[in-house]
Formats: sequence, C-alpha cells, structure tokens
Amino acid sequence: MKLIIGLGNPGEKFVNRRSNIGFKILDVIANNNNIDIRTKKKKSLIGRGEFEGEEVVLLKPQTYAELAGEAALYIASFLRIKPDDIIVIMDDFGLDLGKIVVEQGGNNHGHPGIDNLAIALKSPNFIRVRVGIVGKSVAK
Repeated sequence: MKLIIGLGNPGEKFVNRRSNIGFKILDVIANNNNIDIRTKKKKSLIGRGEFEGEEVVLLKPQTYAELAGEAALYIASFLRIKPDDIIVIMDDFGLDLGKIVVEQGGNNHGHPGIDNLAIALKSPNFIRVRVGIVGKSVAK
C-alpha cells in the first residue's frame, strides 16, 4: 500500500493558487480512479482505492502545507506505512511552471512542509514529486 500526500492549503482563498498543486494533482488522481477523497480523519481528507494497480491512500492534510507532518504521521502509523511507501506531491518555486522532478529523500528544496514531514515521520526517505510553479502559463 502507498500513501500519496498532496501538499496544499485548505480553504477557498487557496483553491486556485499554484502552491496548491499537490491538492490539485491528488484531485485528478482521485477523479480518474473513482476514489472518494472526502472522508475526514485527524485533520485530513482521505480516500482509499486503487491507482496503477496498487492499493493507495490519498491524503490532503487540512493543517496547511508547512504542518502536514502531524496528519501524515497519524495515517502512516495507523496503516503501518513506512516512509519508503510514501509519495509527496509538492509545489516547487525552484522549477519552471509544469516541470516535474521525482526523487527519493534528499533536499527539502526550501519547502517547510517537507521539513515538517521528515521530522514527523523520523525519516526523509519518502518520494517527492516536485512540480514547478514559477513562470507564465501558456494556456489561458
């Protein structure tokens, strides 16, 4: 089982901000795989289902991105998911708009949510899907 965490901030004022790309990508995964991500658990919205042939739990922390560790730790501990089986989708101000970089462990790339997750999980060894949000959009 994999835990896929989309970083973002809750609330209407953040819905269309580029920094909420983690939430947006999680919504696409949920919609394309018929996963209902509206269950409320421990400061999170979660959904369970199958993605690419693997059982997954989708997690949208409702604590703000920089405090996502608390929600992630609760769900990961409850389901006995190790950091190696956690995928975090994050915004990255260091990448051009739309560029995606996947890596495991390593640098937080200036994202306080990644630091908070690493501290809460007692490991930086989760997978990060970094999505660039800097630059002009080509589509209107």
